[in-house]
Amino acid sequence: MSKAFDSVNIATLEKALHRIKIPSTLIELITFLLLHRTNRVITDLGLTEPYPVQDGIDQGETFSPLLWKIYYDPLISTIQQRYTGYTSTIPTTPPREINTSVMAYMDDSLWIAPNKETLMDILTTATSFYS
Repeated sequence: MSKAFDSVNIATLEKALHRIKIPSTLIELITFLLLHRTNRVITDLGLTEPYPVQDGIDQGETFSPLLWKIYYDPLISTIQQRYTGYTSTIPTTPPREINTSVMAYMDDSLWIAPNKETLMDILTTATSFYS
């Protein structure tokens, strides 16, 4: 997913916030902040005039990592439920097995599959998930 923070659709983020039962007033505040903001670019000639930001979340904002996690969680949950990844055995008494098909940290994701066909299915799911 390229330009991950810029690719966040605000309407989809709003649905993800409702999914985890964030109070409606807080969702409205977050949505308002994201939809009513401007940006400026530093150039050789100085700052550009402000222009409205259409979509996405700002990578440098304090609450952006949390919003990204909330936005991305439905995809991670879907992949985890649909696909078998790599199984690790933890040497405890009794031994425990943990299955992992995805690991993610911010906008870096690692899809784990037992074979190429499953990996291709995961990539197709991930690519089309938010469209």
